[in-house]
Amino acid sequence: MTGLSLSAVRRQFDRRAPRAADADFLHREVEQRMVDRLDPVRISPSRILDAGCGAGAGLATLGGRYPQALVVGTDLSFAMVGRASREHPERLVTADLQALPFANARLDLVWSNLALHWCPDPGAAIAEWSRVLRADGLLMFSAYGVDSFKELRRLGWSTQRFPDMHDLGDALVRTGFSAPVMDMEPLTLTWRDPLKAWADLRALGGHALEARARGLSGRVRKQQWLEALAQGAQDSQEPGTISVTIELIYGHAWCSPDSKLEPGTSRVEFVRGGR
Repeated sequence: MTGLSLSAVRRQFDRRAPRAADADFLHREVEQRMVDRLDPVRISPSRILDAGCGAGAGLATLGGRYPQALVVGTDLSFAMVGRASREHPERLVTADLQALPFANARLDLVWSNLALHWCPDPGAAIAEWSRVLRADGLLMFSAYGVDSFKELRRLGWSTQRFPDMHDLGDALVRTGFSAPVMDMEPLTLTWRDPLKAWADLRALGGHALEARARGLSGRVRKQQWLEALAQGAQDSQEPGTISVTIELIYGHAWCSPDSKLEPGTSRVEFVRGGR
């Protein structure tokens, strides 16, 4: 569990939808890195889900790569889905990734870019992805890892508990995925202007914890953080530079055919012998 409130996550992204492009720089960079990882994979999907599609840029990327496929998107935020539907009508559904409105074993590829860490229970979302994928369907995702925003936490910024790469790998195996491939890379974001850093970090993060601090006005809180960011820049190894780490987790795995068997049944293979 991550300490998140699902309703608070929805409110965060509903408020963020009119300015979705403010966080787009990181999503598009990670999307390209995911596409690079997809290049060696041989797959010709007919049905694709972009799980946590946001404003919909990934739908265009997937549609361009697999023009023969039906690409649909889901997002928790009503406002994000409304924004995405301007360019992708009839291909979007408002839904919790932990409870997808799709039948069992209907999808060939589930793709999720920087959405999993916004789920209160990432393992439940992974289980849903396993449920909706057909046998031998592919899952590919990215997420923030445990060390993301560690510099801000040292300054007192509250964040949710980001998932551990090994825990996600265990969840994949537990929910019916075979041979998961997990890797991690740190990405360092830098700024020289505390106000720009504040705006970008608010666009990327936000406060969606169940135990939310109360009492300070938004203006007072903002001023305190601008001062903290400026002090952090003075104390950094490169004076005048604000540096923040994002730990990026990447994972992909194939949905095991055995996970689609009815409870109490097992796979039997007949091997034809000969002399």
